[in-house]
Amino acid sequence: MKLTSRMIARRMLVLGSIAIGITIGAARQAQAQVNILVSPMVGADAGGNAGCPPVNGPRLSECQDSTINAGVSVGAVGNLYGLEEEMAYAPNIFGDAPGFSSTMFTLMINGLLIPRVGLLRPYAFAGMGLIRTHVELTSTGEFATPDSNFGWDAGGGLIGFVSERLGARGDLRYFRSAQDTAVAGFTLPNSKLDFWRASVGIVLKF
Repeated sequence: MKLTSRMIARRMLVLGSIAIGITIGAARQAQAQVNILVSPMVGADAGGNAGCPPVNGPRLSECQDSTINAGVSVGAVGNLYGLEEEMAYAPNIFGDAPGFSSTMFTLMINGLLIPRVGLLRPYAFAGMGLIRTHVELTSTGEFATPDSNFGWDAGGGLIGFVSERLGARGDLRYFRSAQDTAVAGFTLPNSKLDFWRASVGIVLKF
C-alpha cells in the first residue's frame, strides 16, 4: 500500500506524541524535572531552493520572493536533554507570481541538547520527518502533484524566560530532503530540496 502525505503526517504526529510521552514518563521515573514547552513561531525561509525558482535559466516573470512561514513547536525538556515535535507552513516557499502558487509543510521530530544557564536555555537539535511541497500553475491549468519526501533538519537557538511560565525564543534551522524533488514539470536547482529557516516566537512552559 502506497502511503499518502496525509498518512505519513499522521504517523509522524502519532510517533512524535508517543516519543514525547515516553520522554516524560522516563524522566518522572528518574525523578528528573521535566517541562512541557509550547511555542508558536513565525519566520522566513532563505537560501537553497527557497524563493523564486529558475526555469531554463531566467526567473519566473514577475516572481517575488515571499517566504514567510508560521509554525508551532511542542516539546518535553529536562535539565539537559529533550524531545521536540515541530510543524510549520510556508504559503509561498518558491516565491509569489501571477498564475503561480507554492506551499510547503514540514513536520519534524527533533532530539534536543538544552542545558540550563540561569534564565537562558541555549539549545542544539537534529531530527527527521516530512517535507511536503505543492506547486500549482493556475494560468495554464497545469497542477503539480504534491511531492512528499522524508527529510532531516538541524540547528540551534536560544530560549530566554521573563517569568516562570513565559519566555521568548529564536532559532536557525537547516532543512534538506532525502530525495530528489521535481515540481510543475521542472527540477529545482539542487536535486535535493534544501533551505534555511530563521524563526522567533513565544514560549509557554507547563
